[in-house]
Amino acid sequence: MSLTHFNFIDGAIHYTDKPYPEFQDKFYNVCQMIDGFNWHMADNYFPFWLNCLHESMNTCLNKYCPKFMVVVCKPHPFGNKYQSIADGD
Repeated sequence: MSLTHFNFIDGAIHYTDKPYPEFQDKFYNVCQMIDGFNWHMADNYFPFWLNCLHESMNTCLNKYCPKFMVVVCKPHPFGNKYQSIADGD
């Protein structure tokens, strides 16, 4: 796919039908989608008493990448640390 074609498709995708705010909001395009997701989860998600936490380290040697950190206790101490939690049910 050419860049021109990609930009044409990207320009046609909209995530909201609300008018533009008067202030600069970097998350304006996705706020309505996030609110809808949160509303749906509040209505339909019932957490189990057991939750599973997972930690992982993504190796990255560029110290200028976002969220770069050094975690000495990890086998590969340089990179980005990610944590995710899942319902145990």
